[in-house]
Amino acid sequence: MPRLLALLRSMGVAISKRQLVRLRNENHEAFIAEAQDVLRAGLETSPWVTVDDTGARHAGKNGFCTQIGNEWFTWFRTRSSKSRLNFLDLLRAGHTDYVLNDAAYDYMRNQGLPASTIALLKAEPRTRFGGQSAWQAHLGRLGFNGLKVTPDPVRVATEGALWGSVRRTNSCAMLSC
Repeated sequence: MPRLLALLRSMGVAISKRQLVRLRNENHEAFIAEAQDVLRAGLETSPWVTVDDTGARHAGKNGFCTQIGNEWFTWFRTRSSKSRLNFLDLLRAGHTDYVLNDAAYDYMRNQGLPASTIALLKAEPRTRFGGQSAWQAHLGRLGFNGLKVTPDPVRVATEGALWGSVRRTNSCAMLSC
């Protein structure tokens, strides 16, 4: 903040530290929406993307900045996790649903989730969940939270439902795997 303030003042901008803090911290909704639109458009139209994560500490806490893009677009998001769950959530490009579809079930099978556990999910009529709490409640009703097996059925099912959401919302060729 001090460096930014000094830079702006050296360029002749009359601004107080309080004004600068307010500019940085308020009314970001339009910027966030634009960033999500860039990611969505990039994922929908790109034949390929690259991904990179960079870790750093700030104020005594670990953080990870994920970059998704290619030669036509780039998108950044900083979070406190570098997990597969985090990455799949980022690929949803702002969508918050959890979806059980063929892509989700294929993912779960490929990650070693037993067929009997996948069958529990398939037996239910509901295939789309509006957010994390609805999804977790569904897994709880099915008894997934009490299963103590490897691989962790909650994690794999959640990753699968996130992948199902990614596949539902992004039609680009590079997500066809």
